[in-house]
Amino acid sequence: MWQTYRQLSDELMDKPAERDIYLQKALYLSEFLVSKLIEEKEHWRSQSSDSAKVEEDSGVSDPEYIPIFKPEPDYPTAALKRGIEGYAILQFDVTEEGKVENPVVLESKPADIFDSSAIRAASKFKFKPKILNGEPVRVSDGKNRITYKLEEE
Repeated sequence: MWQTYRQLSDELMDKPAERDIYLQKALYLSEFLVSKLIEEKEHWRSQSSDSAKVEEDSGVSDPEYIPIFKPEPDYPTAALKRGIEGYAILQFDVTEEGKVENPVVLESKPADIFDSSAIRAASKFKFKPKILNGEPVRVSDGKNRITYKLEEE
């Protein structure tokens, strides 16, 4: 795969606009593949774990940008030990590079239990940014809900 990338990149050396588009697509593809591998790893990890499950509700996400990488948040140890379930709804900005900035908790139940875990996870999210007139643009007020649920034995 790397050789194909280098060959195409070299062939497009005299066409910077086409090369940039190709490189951006290659980056998105690479990030997509990594996210799928991580999802697979998490799937198998969740199959072997009987302690807790963290779910993402994509129904809150803004369709103007596409998630590429969303690591599973850690289930807070205190909540796990006490059998506490809940959720956190986050708001954040998605930069032109697809990174998350300024994550804040809009709502959480129970209050303050899952906030830190959710913010740490959101800070690691990666998105394909919104494209407007062929250029990536910042999206403010992105939202995501993370549900923390104990698995039944």
